[in-house]
Amino acid sequence: MVDQLRPGMAGHRFRLPEKVHPISAGVRGGIVGGLVMPIPALAYGLLSGHGPWFPINLLAGMAVPGISGETVAQLEQFQFGSLILAIVIHATLSVTFGLLFGVVAPTLPPFPGGPVIAGGVLMPLLWTGLCYGFMGIVNPLLDEFVSWPWFIASQAVYGLAMSVVVINSEKVPAPPVGAGPSLSVGSSRSGQGGGHP
Repeated sequence: MVDQLRPGMAGHRFRLPEKVHPISAGVRGGIVGGLVMPIPALAYGLLSGHGPWFPINLLAGMAVPGISGETVAQLEQFQFGSLILAIVIHATLSVTFGLLFGVVAPTLPPFPGGPVIAGGVLMPLLWTGLCYGFMGIVNPLLDEFVSWPWFIASQAVYGLAMSVVVINSEKVPAPPVGAGPSLSVGSSRSGQGGGHP
């Protein structure tokens, strides 16, 4: 016979956290991060002289290949279709990364500021590195005009805001893995033993 691991025993919940963030925490974190993330991007557009619509049209270029043929002057103009598309892309990515961080955060090493550092520093650097490697293939237009310091700043603002919201959310107990000891099996065994004298 093998003893079942119970709460308090050595080895119980060795790998999985006992409490996790609810899905709503990741959604809220993604939304809050998504709301503040455009601030550095829009600041870049204004300070560079391209205007606020420039980064928005570049983001829309991830899904509309035709935008890559536009001139800089065209990219600086307001385009309703590009605005809607950029909002959809931005909202989808923001909520998705918020959900992912909500799942990963409880498993991070328990040192002071660990989740905030992971969300505000490590995750932006990792995402920036991936974008730097694949942006020329996915979106050549964005690769041509992107300002990497401003790009990193946008990612860091998102990561910090999102991680703070997720971490400050109340955790809920995680259900144990598996069904645990089955009462039906025990009762059936006792029933079988009682049926045979």
